[in-house]
This record gives sequence, C-alpha cells and structure tokens, in this order.
Amino acid sequence: MKLKFAKLNPSGNTTAVIDNRDGKLPREGYAALAADLMGKNRLAVEQVGYWEQPTREGSVGRLQMMGGEFCGNATRCFAKLLCDHKTEGIVWKGTDCVVPLEISGSPDVMMVKVEDYRQESAMITSSMPQALKLEPVTCAGISQPAIGVFFEGILHLILQNVMLSEEQIRESIYKIYKDRAKRHQDLPDAIGFMFYDEEKHFVTPAVYVKEVESLVFESSCGSGSVGIAAYIFHTLGEEVEKMLIKQPGGDLYVTYKQSGDDLMVELGGLIRTECVGDVWI
Repeated sequence: MKLKFAKLNPSGNTTAVIDNRDGKLPREGYAALAADLMGKNRLAVEQVGYWEQPTREGSVGRLQMMGGEFCGNATRCFAKLLCDHKTEGIVWKGTDCVVPLEISGSPDVMMVKVEDYRQESAMITSSMPQALKLEPVTCAGISQPAIGVFFEGILHLILQNVMLSEEQIRESIYKIYKDRAKRHQDLPDAIGFMFYDEEKHFVTPAVYVKEVESLVFESSCGSGSVGIAAYIFHTLGEEVEKMLIKQPGGDLYVTYKQSGDDLMVELGGLIRTECVGDVWI
C-alpha cells in the first residue's frame, strides 16, 4: 500500500504526518506502523501522527498520534500541513490565519495561530492544555522526587539540574506504571523526562510512548516545555510570558499566565516543512 506523508520540523522534533483521511488504516495498526516509519532507513523521524477526518464542530482536521498521546509540537506541525493543503475552513488575513484543529489527548478544539506563512516555513503558536495537577514523582537514581506535571494523556517529569542514564529512565518508567497500577490510577499514554537546566533555560527531553514502547531523546518537546512553565507558575507563583526555552534542536517559546478568569497557555516557534511524498508499507 502507498501512503502520502509529510515530514515537518519543529525545532528538530521531526514529525511525520500520514494521510489517513480515507480511513483505510485502522487505528489499532497505528503504533506498529509508526515504529517502522520512525526508523533511520524509513522516514527517520522522532514521532508519527495520522491525519483523520475531523469529529468536532468547528475543527478542520484531526491528528491522531501514534500512541494516542497529546503533542504540542505535532499540533503545530499539523496546522502547518493544513495550511499547505489550503484546507477549507481556514480564514486568512494576508499571510496570517488561525487553524482550528483537534488532536488526540486533548478534549478541546485547539486554536493555532499561523504567522508569516510561507510554503517552506511559518511561525506557529498553539493554545495548549493547562496542567491537570502537579505532584512529586519518585525516579530512580535521585534522592529528591521530580515534579510530576500531569496533562491529558501524558505525564511530564521536571528534573532540575540532573541527568539520568537510559537505564535509570527505564527503571523509573517501570516503577511509575507499576505503582499507578497498584493504586488503580490511570496510566499515562506517554511519560516525558524534562532534564531542565534552570540557569541556562535549556531542556534535554526524553519521551517514552507506551503504545509503541519507544524511548526517544527528542530534539525538542512542546508539551514538556509547557510542563516547565506550569511548574514555574503553580509552584513558584510566577507568570510566564513568551519565555524562551532552549532545546537541543532549537528554541521554543511558552506562555503560562492568568488572563482574566482563565489561564492563557501557549507554545510557539518556527515550523519547517522538510519534504512531502509517498511511502510504501
């Protein structure tokens, strides 16, 4: 079978979007296919999402991630792709627009702002879900618990000024799932380890996706960056507005602040379309 795909680059967190608007691929096969397509001899990406028909009023497209997780970078990539396809329902003002879309792991239609759109790249800022709760989470290899920031579908662990080995990360993952299962708590679709250097505002992300059993040291992580902002806002009591968080693959900007009676939570940065084409499976 031949599938159409696009490969997009949000600060190095390369994302492949597979066109499944015709529904020929069953969701239960998404994880196994993604594991194959991520390989260096295939599309060589850090994550995979699937373009589906929208299901919610006002949305112009749906992205279902490989493990059913939520991903901020993938959300912004999808907005760029929908613009590339001149998707019906997007209202333009010159080279700017707002793309209403839906993504797995989020109950809301996301409003994604596109600025200075060009075929090869655009500055894209997405509204993001706010943290559901924060609580300490024990990790292997460190005496102090990490700050666990819970979002719908993904748990991000903020580890300040410390780095764990891959073996310690996997041991931590095992303990987290075992402990939550024992307590009859929901198991997250994914767990992110955000190794955060506070002084340099630099994060090294490692993300585990349960469905595909993948652990990737990512070039950038959007929802993890929002997790850092949530920690600063809820724990330190400081509002965050367009804070630069440096990552191995580039820079992302996060906002987490009070706006009237609501919280304004946003993620922004440059998105590049690297290539489009067909892939055989």
